[in-house]
Amino acid sequence: MINRAENKKLLDDSQYLVDVVANDRQSLLPLKLHLWDGELRQVMQPLQRSLDLMKLLMPIIAVAFFLVALLLTWFFNINRIEEYVIIHILGVSKRYISVWIVLESLAISTMGFFVSLSVLIAFLSIELSAVKYFMPFLCLSILSALIGACIAIRKLKTTNTMLQLQYLE
Repeated sequence: MINRAENKKLLDDSQYLVDVVANDRQSLLPLKLHLWDGELRQVMQPLQRSLDLMKLLMPIIAVAFFLVALLLTWFFNINRIEEYVIIHILGVSKRYISVWIVLESLAISTMGFFVSLSVLIAFLSIELSAVKYFMPFLCLSILSALIGACIAIRKLKTTNTMLQLQYLE
């Protein structure tokens, strides 16, 4: 990672070298100093701006990822509520269905995260050492799955099964 303080230290060190060469009166041979700071600045400034932009956009992307994952989990579970009602009518307890919803949501979100991560690694040639930067997204994926599952469980538990069955007909 590029550190602004270290970049400033490099510039200060180069200024120190320029001063040493300019004030050298003791050496027998004339000293010459060639610094390519201009090229270094041309390379480092756009890179530093890109890194600053990434630091700014990363939380925004994380929030957008969380909201999309939450919306998809909620939509997936709400569309399957009729299946859960039929299973409940067949005699399965709401508690067992609730556990089923949570585990299913967690499994789907976790598998989706790892499939997308493996696609990134395979097709975009991301190094394995960079995988640690994707772990917050795994946590957000799991959190959104839990919240989406809780919303579906609440929907399942708050309405009467017979009313839900009449709604399905």
